[in-house]
Amino acid sequence: MFVLYSRNTVIRAYFDKYVNKRKGATLKEVAAVLGYTTKNISDAVFPRGSVIVEYIRVGPSTYRPTNDHVPGWDAAAAERVLEDHLNGVYRIDGVMSRAKAEKAPRAPYQSARVTRKGAADWSHFHLWKAILDALYELTAVTRGGARRVEDIKAKLIEHKVPNLDDRLGPAMRSIAYSLGWVADIGGNPNRWFLTPEYLRLTPEERELVLSEWDDAGNRIAPLVPAYEPVVVMGVAVVTPEEGRVLIAHRFEWDGLPFGAPEGTEVMLEAHLPKEMSAQERLGLFQFVMKLREDLLNLI
Repeated sequence: MFVLYSRNTVIRAYFDKYVNKRKGATLKEVAAVLGYTTKNISDAVFPRGSVIVEYIRVGPSTYRPTNDHVPGWDAAAAERVLEDHLNGVYRIDGVMSRAKAEKAPRAPYQSARVTRKGAADWSHFHLWKAILDALYELTAVTRGGARRVEDIKAKLIEHKVPNLDDRLGPAMRSIAYSLGWVADIGGNPNRWFLTPEYLRLTPEERELVLSEWDDAGNRIAPLVPAYEPVVVMGVAVVTPEEGRVLIAHRFEWDGLPFGAPEGTEVMLEAHLPKEMSAQERLGLFQFVMKLREDLLNLI
């Protein structure tokens, strides 16, 4: 049976609207965004009684939604309940009537993860770092957890970051364009989240990259020193001084589908260690960003 103002309605609507139907999301990720416990989410995925809501397990504690719903499911109405819930119009504990819900405090939604007395002063932070930290505090670490610009701005104001009106939007676009550490999912309103490229780096690696850019998106120092391309053919190369095996990865692109003249081709061959340290991964990331910049300069 479909109950409009219920916790399970919010959870099911969240899975339908934001969770990738191929990759899915973990119960912990969904719980963090909705402000519930993991058990709350588990109860929705594994309901008691005769009513079955279909989810498919795609990994450890990771599930994706299907197109199967309980009888009478109203997707549009459920989505409205979800958005109201995320915006703090009301908090659902079990089942709540409309009259009771409309009398609930109308406060902006905050994850329980970041509820605390006061907030650290980030006014001295690099603006990009403050934005990235705000997204992390808002648990915007998956497409499903993407947050509105208004939510990000509120979090930065909480941390005393000044002069946001004219800087926040351009700064977020600069981070996405220059580093690829944030992405938006479109829609109205638009929502932003942290990409896997950001989450894979250590705090020290992130600081190193950020030190090379100013708040306005201007590069302070080159990402990597000048280099000369070296092409070594083969599937593997052993460096004699270290005895390390480098695995060859070759990529070829035809330019015609992208609008380039017929016959235009791009070939890239990368020789990478079979096992890479954190510093080597950071170096590779910087090299790719430098290559991307060089290609964009051709436009």
